[in-house]
Amino acid sequence: MKLLYVSGSLGLGHVTRGLAIARALRRRSPGIDIWWLAGEPARSMLQQAGEQLHPQASEYRSDTLVAESVARDGLGHPGAASRARTAMLAIPA
Repeated sequence: MKLLYVSGSLGLGHVTRGLAIARALRRRSPGIDIWWLAGEPARSMLQQAGEQLHPQASEYRSDTLVAESVARDGLGHPGAASRARTAMLAIPA
């Protein structure tokens, strides 16, 4: 079984919990293949933990940068939340 795990990157709490979930999944399904997609600083933590990063993980933008952009530009504009989520992927269409 293959799984893509998209981890929040704002702080390290999300990825810490994600790693615990991944360990539990591996205990239940030893053959599971987990690929991670995360921005910094979570990406570095995953690398240090020996996890497998998705080939395009380096193109995944940091939640921090997106949060700062949204804070600067404001969420009051129509579609701002959707644009913020879309901005997480810097992968060209």
